[in-house]
Amino acid sequence: MNNTAHAEILPLLPHLRGYARGLTAGDVQAADDLVQDTVVLALQAWDSFTPGTNLKAWLFRILHNRFHTVRSRRYITAEVGVDDLGPRASVPATQERHADLRHFKTAFAKLSPSHREVLVLYGVHGLPYEQIAEVVGREVGSVKSRMNRARTALKALMDGEPPGEEAAAPRRRRGRPAGTDTVLVRPAPAPTGLERARVLVVEDEPVAAMDVAATLRRAGGEAVGPAYRLDRALRCAAEESFDAALLDVRLGGSQVFPVAEILEGRGVPFIFLTGYQREILPERFRDRPLVRKPCPAKRLVASLSELLRPAAEIGVSC
Repeated sequence: MNNTAHAEILPLLPHLRGYARGLTAGDVQAADDLVQDTVVLALQAWDSFTPGTNLKAWLFRILHNRFHTVRSRRYITAEVGVDDLGPRASVPATQERHADLRHFKTAFAKLSPSHREVLVLYGVHGLPYEQIAEVVGREVGSVKSRMNRARTALKALMDGEPPGEEAAAPRRRRGRPAGTDTVLVRPAPAPTGLERARVLVVEDEPVAAMDVAATLRRAGGEAVGPAYRLDRALRCAAEESFDAALLDVRLGGSQVFPVAEILEGRGVPFIFLTGYQREILPERFRDRPLVRKPCPAKRLVASLSELLRPAAEIGVSC
C-alpha cells in the first residue's frame, strides 16, 4: 500500500465522516460504510490524483459518487442526527443556544440529501462554490441556485413553516375543473429598504451566518460571503462589491477591526455584531452602529435599512 496516500488521507477522515453524516441525515452506520468505501476507492485510484491539487475536494467527489451509487440500490435515512455539525457550528454553552442547536439539527435532517450536501460542504467544510461544483458534478450557477433553495428551505423549517412556496400556493390538480380549488395568494411583501442591497456577512458561526443570509434574502437583499475567517473577510472587504457589511467582532481567535478599517477606507457603511458591550470596540469605532447578539431578524433588517437610508437619499454608491 502507498504510505504517502495513507498519511495524507488520515487527517481528512473527520471531514469525510462529517460530510457522510450530512448526506445520510445522521445514519452513523451508513456514513461509516461510505467513508470506508471512499478510502478504499481513493487508494485504488491514487495514481490518478494530481499532487498539489485539493485532496479533500477529490475525496469528497469520490464519496459523493459512492453515496449516489449506494442510494440508487437502497434507501438511506435516519430521523435525526447530524451530530458532526455540533462541534463546528456550536456556540457558547448556554441553555438557550443548545436549544437553538437542537432545533437546527432537527430542521437540517428534514432537508433533502442534495440540500444537506451543499450546506455541509459550504458551511461546515468551507469549500468555495467552484470546488462544490466539482464535488457534486454540477455547474457553479446550479450550485448557487441549489444553495439558495437549501438555505430558504432550512430557514422555513426553523421558523416552523413549510419549506418552499408550493406549500403556500398549491397547484390545481389535473382533471379538476377550474375554480374548484382554493388557491392561497400571499399579499405583496412590504418594502424593507434592502431590496437589491448586497451585504457582506462576516460571521464565524456557520449556523448564524446562514441564518443572516436567509434573513437578507427574505428582505430582498443578497448576502456576500459569508466570510468565516479573518483572511477571507479581508479579501472580501478589499475585492468584493457590496453596499453594507455586518461584522461579527470576534472571528475565532481574531478580531474583525482590520476589516472595518478597509471598509472605512472604501466608504462602505457597516454594523458590528457582538454579545458584548460597546466598550469592546476601539475608540475610533465606538460611534459606529452596533447590534447585540442574538439579534431578531426584524431588528437586523431595520438596522441595515437605517444604515443604508442616508446613502440612498444622497445617491452614494459603495
